[in-house]
This record gives sequence, C-alpha cells and structure tokens, in this order.
Amino acid sequence: MSSTRVPSGARGSYPAPGLALTPGPLRNQALTVIAIPFVLIVVLAVVLATTGPDDGTPSTDGLYGSGALPDWGSGTTDDGTTDDSTSDDGTNPDGTYGDDPYGDGTTDDTATDDTTTDDTATDGATTDETGPEATVTAYFDAINNRDFAAAWELGGKNLNQDYDTFVAGFATTQRDDLTVTGTSGDDVSVTVVAWETDGTQTTYEGTYTVSGGVITSADMREGN
Repeated sequence: MSSTRVPSGARGSYPAPGLALTPGPLRNQALTVIAIPFVLIVVLAVVLATTGPDDGTPSTDGLYGSGALPDWGSGTTDDGTTDDSTSDDGTNPDGTYGDDPYGDGTTDDTATDDTTTDDTATDGATTDETGPEATVTAYFDAINNRDFAAAWELGGKNLNQDYDTFVAGFATTQRDDLTVTGTSGDDVSVTVVAWETDGTQTTYEGTYTVSGGVITSADMREGN
C-alpha cells in the first residue's frame, strides 16, 4: 500500500468526467462541425420541395410564385424536327418569298411601273430660265436688292464706264418695276417704271440685247 495519502480536504475537488464539453473554442468548433450536416439536409429538403418532382421539366411554381421560372420544357425539346419558326421554307421574315419580295419576278426594292412617264412635261410656252429674258429679269432683281455687284456682272459693266458711276445712278431710286413686253432673238423689249425715293416715278421703254447670259447693250428712252 502506497504511503502517499490524499489529503482529506482534496476529496471532491475534481468533477466527474462527462460527455459535455466545457464552454470555449473547442466546444464552438465541435458544435459547428455537428450543425453543418443538419443545415445541408434542411437546404436540400427545401430545394426538393420547391422545384417539384424530377420529371425532366423545371417547375414554374417555386419560391417566387407561379410563372417565376421560364418554362423551358415547353416546345424546346429536341425531337429531331426543325423548328417551324426558323425552317428554311423560302420565306423571308416579312412573309415574302426568297429573293422575290413582290412575288412578281422583280427583285429591286423599288417597284417598277411601265406606265409612268417623265415628270417633267414638255411645254413650248415655258419660259426659258437661262435665256435673254431671264438675264434681263435677273439684272433688275439685283438692282432692286441693292446687289449692284451682281447687276454689274449681268451687264451693268457694258452700260456704264465705271462701277461707281453705275451705282451712283441708282442713289435716288427706290425700285424698278420691270415688264417684259416681248422677245425677239437676243433682244428683249421692256417697260420699266422707276420709283424714286421722293415718291415720283419715271417710265422707260426700249430693248436690252443679251449675249451669253450678259446684257451687251440697251436702247431705252423715256416713255409717256
């Protein structure tokens, strides 16, 4: 028998061993390891309950209500047939056929009309916009617009010695009213009413001769 004796006061100071772990990091780690499988089982059960039976088609009634998931199973199974909406039956997306959108043998997007005629009608009485009359009209339009440089180039340079004298001749002119009374070849017969800035008016009659789109000479006299 050992001579070492346990002090009488030390009895009961050591708790009996048990399965429960004392609070601390070791206990927390053990509880975490034990809880993970249970959490996975619960999640798996929820997923199976919400996705419905495994019949090969995804359920559309799940956690977010009816229609929350697209119905991929409807009409998209590969049964070996070609999708009607993409089959090559010769039709274009707009319902036309192949390269013949009009079904009449034409391929140009612009429909042809054999009965159409030239939009510009020929009329012998139409005024020539580039002829002598047009030149004389443009000349007086430039004067009335005070565009004396343009009037000078249209023939003023052939009617006056210098540009300054030409411009000075219209210093008191408010406007010129032109009336073409006839045309014979390059000669244009006109009547011009010159309105002065003081309200008076003077009427001139005569002809302007035009060559190459420019007035080359004038024979004007004061009328009644």
